[in-house]
Amino acid sequence: MEKDKQVHMLMISVMSLLCRVVPLSVVILCCSGVVLETAAFSMGWFLPFKRTCASSMAKAQKEAVCGVLQHLDGFVAYSVQLRGSINGRVSDLLKMSRELAASAPGTEDERVRFSNFNKTVEDVNVLSKGLSSKAYEDEQYIADAKESIERYACENADGEAYKSSNPLECTYGKGESTVEGMVEALKIYKSSRAPGSWTFAWELHHIIKKMEILNKTAAQVFAACDSAASAAQNVRNAGKVRDVKMMTACHLGKQFSELGAFFQALEDISKHILSTASELGERAKSLEESEEIRSESQAAYESATEAGQEVAKVLSELYASVAAVGKDMLSNAGPSMGEIKNEFSRCARKGTEEDSVTLVTAVDKILSEYSDIKAWRREVEEVWEKSVTELQTLLTQCAGMGDEMCKSSLVTFGNLMEDIGGTVQHIEILLISALETISAAEKAINAASRDV
Repeated sequence: MEKDKQVHMLMISVMSLLCRVVPLSVVILCCSGVVLETAAFSMGWFLPFKRTCASSMAKAQKEAVCGVLQHLDGFVAYSVQLRGSINGRVSDLLKMSRELAASAPGTEDERVRFSNFNKTVEDVNVLSKGLSSKAYEDEQYIADAKESIERYACENADGEAYKSSNPLECTYGKGESTVEGMVEALKIYKSSRAPGSWTFAWELHHIIKKMEILNKTAAQVFAACDSAASAAQNVRNAGKVRDVKMMTACHLGKQFSELGAFFQALEDISKHILSTASELGERAKSLEESEEIRSESQAAYESATEAGQEVAKVLSELYASVAAVGKDMLSNAGPSMGEIKNEFSRCARKGTEEDSVTLVTAVDKILSEYSDIKAWRREVEEVWEKSVTELQTLLTQCAGMGDEMCKSSLVTFGNLMEDIGGTVQHIEILLISALETISAAEKAINAASRDV
C-alpha cells in the first residue's frame, strides 16, 4: 500500500514536470525552426516552397513550376556570356593602351589625349570588375534556387523528374533569349495566378530585380567601353588632327585678312559717297537761283552722312565680334595653341598673297565701280562663299576626328558667317539709298549747270 502510494506520488511529480517542460520545448522547437528557415533563406533556398511538402503539390502545379526552370537557365547563360563579352572588351582596351604607350606620344596634345584614354580605361576596368563579381554571385544564387526547385518540385516520390509543360509558350517564344524577354515572361507568369506561380512569387521577383540591375549595369559598362575605344581613336588621330588644325588656322588667318580688306572697302565706299555729296553741295551753292537744287544736294549730304555713320557703327561692332570669335577659337586650341596661333598670324600677314589676291581684286573693283553695288556684289559673294566653304570643310574634317576645338569652332564660325551676311546686307541697303539720293541730286545739278 505504501509502495503504491509512492508510485502514485512519483507519477504526479512527473506529470507536473511535463506540464512545465512541454510548452517550453514547443517554444524551443518553434524557435529552432525559425533559425533553420532563416539559415535556409541566407543560402538562397526557396522558403515559401519549403513550407509546402512536395507530396502535397499537384502534378500540374509541379509541372508549371518546371516551366520556370528554362528561364532560370537562360538568365545564367546570359550572365556567363555577359561576363565573357565584357572581359573581352576590357582585354582589348588594355592591349590598345600598351600599344599606344609603346608608340611614345610626342606632342603635348598627344600626351593629354593618351592620359585621357588611360583614365577612361581605368574607369572601365573598375566597372567591369564590379559587374563580373556581382554577376557571378547572381549566377550562384540562381543555380541554388533552380536546384531547390528541381529537388522539391520536379521529382516524384521515386525520384523521377516530371516532364515540364511550359505555361508561358504563348507569351515567350523560343527565339527570345534577351534579358528583357525573359524578365517579361517571368513577370507575366508571376502575375498570372497559374499553378505554382504563388509558390515562388517572392523569389521570382527577387531574381527579376537582380537581372534588371545586371542588364542596366552591363549597358553602362558597354557604353564606357565605347567611350574608351573612341578615346583611343582620338589618340591615333592626334597627328592627323594637328595637321588639319594647322591648315585650318592658316585658312582662318587668310579669311580674317580678306574679311578686313572687304570691310575696309565698304568703309572707303561710305567715305567716298560722303565726299561726293559734299562736292555736290558746293556745286549747288554756286547755283544761286535754284533753291530746289540746293535742297536736293543737302538731302543727299544728310543721307550720305547718316549712311556713313551707320556703316562705321555696324562695322565696328562686327570687327569686335570677329576679333572675339578669333580669340575664342585660338584659346580653345588646347596644348597646341602656341603653334596654331603662330600659323594663324603668319597666314594673316600674307593677306594679299595666294588666295587673298582674288578677293582683293574684287575689292578694287568695288572701289572703281562703287555706284553699281548689285553688279560687284555678286562677284564678291562668289569669292567669299568659296573661301568660307573651304574653311568649313577643314573644320568638319577636323571635328570628325573628335577634336573639341574644331567642333566648337565649326558652330561658332557658322554663326559668325550668318552675322556677317546680315550686316553686309544692311550696309548694302544704306549705301544704295545714299547713292540713289546723290544720283538724283547730281542729275539735277548737271541739268541746272547746262542751263546757266
